[in-house]
Amino acid sequence: MATILTPTILGIVGLVVASIFLPQYRRVILPFACVIGVMFVDRFGLPFRIQPYHLIPFFIFNAIFVFVVDRTENLRRHYLAVFLTMVSLLLLIQYMAGVFAEDWKSAVMFSTPIIYSFWSYMNYVKVPMPEITYVERVLWLKPFWYGWVLPYGSNVDIKKTLLSNPPINVTKFRRYSLIAGALVVSVFFYENAFFIKPYLFPKVTWIPQLLDLPLISIQGYEFAFNRYPIGPNLSELEQSLLFLLIQSMAVIHFLLYIATYSTSLITLAVLAGFDLPLHVQELWKAKNLSDFYLKMNFHYSTLIRNHMMPIFIRLPLPFLKGRLRQAWIVGISVFLTSAISLQFGRSLWLGHHVDFFERLSKAGGNFHYPAIAALICALKLLYRKSAKHEETTSSYWQPLRIALYFFIFQFALIFGFQFLRTDAAIKIEYAKTILKIFIPTTYL
Repeated sequence: MATILTPTILGIVGLVVASIFLPQYRRVILPFACVIGVMFVDRFGLPFRIQPYHLIPFFIFNAIFVFVVDRTENLRRHYLAVFLTMVSLLLLIQYMAGVFAEDWKSAVMFSTPIIYSFWSYMNYVKVPMPEITYVERVLWLKPFWYGWVLPYGSNVDIKKTLLSNPPINVTKFRRYSLIAGALVVSVFFYENAFFIKPYLFPKVTWIPQLLDLPLISIQGYEFAFNRYPIGPNLSELEQSLLFLLIQSMAVIHFLLYIATYSTSLITLAVLAGFDLPLHVQELWKAKNLSDFYLKMNFHYSTLIRNHMMPIFIRLPLPFLKGRLRQAWIVGISVFLTSAISLQFGRSLWLGHHVDFFERLSKAGGNFHYPAIAALICALKLLYRKSAKHEETTSSYWQPLRIALYFFIFQFALIFGFQFLRTDAAIKIEYAKTILKIFIPTTYL
């Protein structure tokens, strides 16, 4: 939440505004805002402070990467090979940082800026920027709104507006600002009213404590079991409903957190003249579970469609035809995108004390989330209703549909992406407890 709470962001806002009113200095001002954003605002979600000198390996890697890609154009024709090579290379960097550093805290601080920029590198392979200078390209690999691991925008957006003097989209900026403000207020009241210990904001006494729930989205499911152990004090039904409530509250908090962070950063980009959409796109209009997933992760879905799917469309697979081939293309694209985001994004949140092999094990042991997400999106292509049928039924069942999709989405999060610190056995036990709601004997 540094993007919202730190005073440093005011300096970046000032530079962004200056880039609009001083277009002749735009190419100097925005890269400078980018450097400030990387060094002072973006702490990469870790519980310790990254200092400016920790960014030296990051910019060295950027310089080498841009030099190689710009001089080897046929790399773009072999995107899958580059993708897999980059995965291996970043894992090697993470491992070697731990070998040569005195402790894992130093290793993580030196390697995290490079690891976090995975999609920036892969986007550059697909869409290079020869129109700007070499130094500018090195800086713009992580634009100033890339405050987190989410792949906002693309180099196409940069190329269209960096070299011009775009007017501010006042309507969009006003709308995004209101949404971001509403999200910040919502998270503040939500944490204080329902959780034992807030995560983003301090505890205040003037907000009524409506519930006293553990914030399992941060601390893991063990905390929920310890606070509400299975035993004679609660019936199976009460235990199931309680865990469902805790899970629902945790997922809502997770979504509010992401929405607050991403909306604030995208609003900053809009202020600079970039025409970017919000991260979540009208999930309440989803017609199926696959649509719900893609609307929940709009920028990832753009990445999947523009970068990943073209790779697998070209692969010759004569034994896969028709809908089965389409389902495989979508499924493998979603799986790879989710799996890489899990490894290079969420696993870094484990903290500085976790070594390379434990970090790799925890991420690898949670690949059931990308598998579930891929299966959800692929199955939609194998089972399609007619457009007429969907049109006649959607208006009546839409609220129930969204509730069902949200419930399934929760369980996908239980088994992977959100809670890396929880062992798989505990996740399964937690899910089994909730699913007792659907067992008739629970009500006896």
